[in-house]
Amino acid sequence: MITSAELNLYQNDFLWHINPYVRKAFYDRLMPHQVIGERIIYDYELLYIKSGRCVVTIEDQQYETQPGDLYFFRPGMRHSIIVFDEPLIQPHIHFDLVYTGNSIKTPISFINYDQMTAEQKGLIQSDILEGFFKPFPNQLRLKNTQYVEQLLFSIITTFTAPTLFPEIELKWRFLRLLNHLFSEISWMMSRQKNYKQERLHLIKMYLEHYTDHAVTLDELANVYHIDRSYISRSFKAEYGVSPIHYQLLVRISKAKSMIINTNLTLTDIATQTGFLRLQDFSRAFKRIEGVWPSFYRKN
Repeated sequence: MITSAELNLYQNDFLWHINPYVRKAFYDRLMPHQVIGERIIYDYELLYIKSGRCVVTIEDQQYETQPGDLYFFRPGMRHSIIVFDEPLIQPHIHFDLVYTGNSIKTPISFINYDQMTAEQKGLIQSDILEGFFKPFPNQLRLKNTQYVEQLLFSIITTFTAPTLFPEIELKWRFLRLLNHLFSEISWMMSRQKNYKQERLHLIKMYLEHYTDHAVTLDELANVYHIDRSYISRSFKAEYGVSPIHYQLLVRISKAKSMIINTNLTLTDIATQTGFLRLQDFSRAFKRIEGVWPSFYRKN
């Protein structure tokens, strides 16, 4: 995952290189149970959920929305909307990140890729974010919704009631919006990192507590409702060892303490630390400690 420092560097570089063009900015109201079928757009789009609820599907990934959510659609990205039981108020903006000679001529697409002619398919822009910042999220659950709404309103107002130099003002207001969205992404990443660390700490505590058996990845996945591969990968990235090996180290450390400080037999100690056979216990102990368990019993 990209760090906050890397994000700040990217933000400065990105905002320096782009030259945005706002194609359309408006409020839209969708009726209860209205369906916006799957479509592909030529440009970029920001869609903000001001009120109401819906399901937004982006490239087969479903997002159940709530007011304050912001969605980001890239050129050529399949997406659709299904509104729930109340009207959906959704201000949104169509834009180019880099103004070109074709920007003014490019229309807004409302059709699916399969319905497009070869000429229409040729209007789909290249996604310049692929070369800058792939993890730019499709969904943002905003922290400062009031400020984003103010920025969106100012952009829509400028677009619908042009000032003396509307393109310059639109560009300036839109850059302010993008700049703020980077701070929202940074906040979201920080929150996700903290949540991830908290869950990994809980898994670590679980491994340290349940030493009477060999914990499996399937067990951890069932307890914490997390994919087993994700647990293994994330735990190793955080602690330097796999969760299975970490628990083995804990069990062997506990067994070593019991050998030194109790009169229990090696068989009882092996059983209490999750080994079904004394032979398996002795081999694991030797592999970790470099000596057989009996070494500490003799000394």
